[in-house]
Amino acid sequence: MAVMLVLDGCPPTSLCSPEKLDNYCPKRYYMPLLLNTPLGSEFHSNHSRLIRTSMATLSDTTRRRLEVQGFIGVDEQLLVQSAPWLRLAFGLCTLLAAVGTALESPMVLLALVPIAALGAIFRVHPFDLIYNHGIRHIRGTPPLPKRGAPSRFACGLGSVWLIATAFAFNSGAMTAGHVLGWSLVLVGTLVGTIHFCIPSMIFRAIFGYPERSRTETQ
Repeated sequence: MAVMLVLDGCPPTSLCSPEKLDNYCPKRYYMPLLLNTPLGSEFHSNHSRLIRTSMATLSDTTRRRLEVQGFIGVDEQLLVQSAPWLRLAFGLCTLLAAVGTALESPMVLLALVPIAALGAIFRVHPFDLIYNHGIRHIRGTPPLPKRGAPSRFACGLGSVWLIATAFAFNSGAMTAGHVLGWSLVLVGTLVGTIHFCIPSMIFRAIFGYPERSRTETQ
């Protein structure tokens, strides 16, 4: 079945088959004219979801915390879609750090070091790829925005922290290992739940805080 659609970025009248819809309209801004068909109903459902997303906003507190992490100049709606998933990388790292600390395992902690180090070197964290190459295709959303220097600084600090914790456990300093390990878990939990990143705040204290976005100052 073919449906006459009005597409953003397409000619006023475009005849698109369901199979080629994503190719013609990758952002999925479309309005079906035949809503009484099963295909039209599906399109209407997707369109309604997009409208609800466009109406969503970030709180000033959340947006400011993301700016502190280096997400500056990012479109508001992209941040709305991305904010929950920007926590995925830190959440997974924190979970693995908690497992390594609970097991008093230097091997588990050291296995996490390369992942944290790559997150410090590149603007895309290795765990961001889970979303970019998997989850987002299911949800029909764009890739996560690139991470800025403060967020990468946090990953670098985390890699050093992991090495120190693993060294403590390996040396038999179990109390020091637990203090270091659970402190790291606490810091990671704050980022992975409410976007409150203490290492990014340390970075900003040294190199300066960004100006507040226009939406916050209005």
